[in-house]
Amino acid sequence: MKVILPFITTMRFHKVYDGGTKYVEYFSKALANQGIDVTIVTTKIKGLKVKEKKVDGVKYIFIPPDISKKRFIKLNAPYNLIFSRNLRDYLEKKDFDILHSFGMFAFSYLH
Repeated sequence: MKVILPFITTMRFHKVYDGGTKYVEYFSKALANQGIDVTIVTTKIKGLKVKEKKVDGVKYIFIPPDISKKRFIKLNAPYNLIFSRNLRDYLEKKDFDILHSFGMFAFSYLH
C-alpha cells in the first residue's frame, strides 16, 4: 500500500514543532514501521540540494516553494496556493492508494 501525506512543513527538516507537524511525522513513522510505503510531500528547504530523502523508512519529497525563510502569518496564503498547485502536478504523475491530506493542500488535485 502506498500512502502520501502532503504537509507544508516538517519537524525534521523545517524545525517546526506544532501539533500538525508532530502528527504527520509520528503517524508516517508508525505506518512505515508496519511495512507501508509512506511518502511525505513537503516544501523545499534552503541549502538542501536533494529532491527526495528517506529517513526512518519514510520518503520525503521536496517541491517548491522554498518557505524555509521567516514568514509573516498573514502572508502564508500565497505559499499555500503555490504548494497546492505544485502538489497537484506531483500527484497527477504518481500512483498511490491513499492521500491523507491536511487542510486544503490537496484541493487543487481533488478539484
